Amino acid sequence: MTKLAERAMLASVTVRVWTGHKKAKSEADQIIAQNGAVKGSLRATKSLFPSAKSHDKIIKAAGAVRTYVYEHTLPWAEGVRILRSEGYMRFMDGMRKVTYKFDNAVEDFLQEYHYLVQDAQSDLSGLFNAADYPTVEDLRKKFAVITRFLPVPDADDWRVEMGDAAAEDLRRSVEAQVKASQAAAMQEVYDRIYEVAKNAYERLNDPDAIFRDSLVDNAVKLCKVLPALNLSNDPKVTQLSNKLMSSIGKTAPATLRKDPTVRKNTAAAMKDVMDKMSAMYPNGGLK
Repeated sequence: MTKLAERAMLASVTVRVWTGHKKAKSEADQIIAQNGAVKGSLRATKSLFPSAKSHDKIIKAAGAVRTYVYEHTLPWAEGVRILRSEGYMRFMDGMRKVTYKFDNAVEDFLQEYHYLVQDAQSDLSGLFNAADYPTVEDLRKKFAVITRFLPVPDADDWRVEMGDAAAEDLRRSVEAQVKASQAAAMQEVYDRIYEVAKNAYERLNDPDAIFRDSLVDNAVKLCKVLPALNLSNDPKVTQLSNKLMSSIGKTAPATLRKDPTVRKNTAAAMKDVMDKMSAMYPNGGLK
């Protein structure tokens, strides 16, 4: 089996957003004094654009970027995610799309920024402070989506001058860290599969339960990204993915709502996935 460093890569995605909020310390102090409260008992924050829908769209677009990264990668370390190298092109194709929407939202906001400041002066009245609002040039620097890729650590790649004993300790330490991080990442793979099956089973097993189309869409979406997330080449992950796709993945939500037999059979298939996972990973792999 090839080393993890040869079949996977690390990704760090930073989404930088100007929140459009400012601490209102003097206003908070005033309320504290009026109510006879102790100093520091209240903290207040004001929205610089109470009615700016274009800024709300940036926040929404930033959330979409983070959600995309979460869905298509696995946790590795703080601020770092991991995916298989073969999933790089698919991942970047999606990143370009969500980043494009983010950048467009930023441009729309900046285009009307001058008018939004004028609206804010009216909306905030006595709370308005012109010093709270940066220039367009400075503001543009406060928004960004930055994607970086790094190699997975490999103990054999260390090139340092140290004694044999120290070098061996370092190698073992790196290998242990990689092994632990890979196990934690695969834990999330198992959890995602189980959660999709569990949610589907709970909804479909109750003939009167209402469910959204996303019940099916989420299963299909997960199965599409699983090949890029299966870091350990676990054949059981592939088997479970195939089970999902051959049952709920190929069934239209409308059919599940209208056909009791199909709904019952699909619920049974989801229960089968859950049972298989419990048998496959009796000592771990499930929450």
